[in-house]
Amino acid sequence: MSTIKVDTVQKLNGSVPKASDLGLNVTGTILQVKQATDENQRTISGTSYATCSNTLSVDITPTATSSKFLVSFDTESYFATDNVSHYLTIYRDSTDIGNSSGYGLARGFSSSSDISMGMDGTILDSPNTTSQITYQVYGKLASGSGPAYFNSQTIGTLTVMEVAG
Repeated sequence: MSTIKVDTVQKLNGSVPKASDLGLNVTGTILQVKQATDENQRTISGTSYATCSNTLSVDITPTATSSKFLVSFDTESYFATDNVSHYLTIYRDSTDIGNSSGYGLARGFSSSSDISMGMDGTILDSPNTTSQITYQVYGKLASGSGPAYFNSQTIGTLTVMEVAG
């Protein structure tokens, strides 16, 4: 049995080869993981999507245009008043990548006051770029006069995993 040891491998032009250049299939491999957290209560009061939390935001630069991103959030919502409904979704830069009809990835509703509930959402995104992108949680009221509260008694998380395409 022979062993070849090298410090680095370079292509003729001096660049570092990709796994596919070496005949390796890396589809499905997790390339990077980033997570943001928020421990502060945030308020949702409008009927148009807006940033729920500036800290539930992840900047990430894709390794390749074929990469996919598994993006998920987990938080808790609190309703202080009766008959309030709200949606949470994920934006990539200025694009809502949740439900295309505006219903987001998660809906919370309370017919009575002083209700708290866990909320989460997950989506697989294909941004088709190698430029930096930002994923962020957004929210809006769907019905009722609100407000609704986000992250009121828990730590909210936003997790982004790059998967080789």
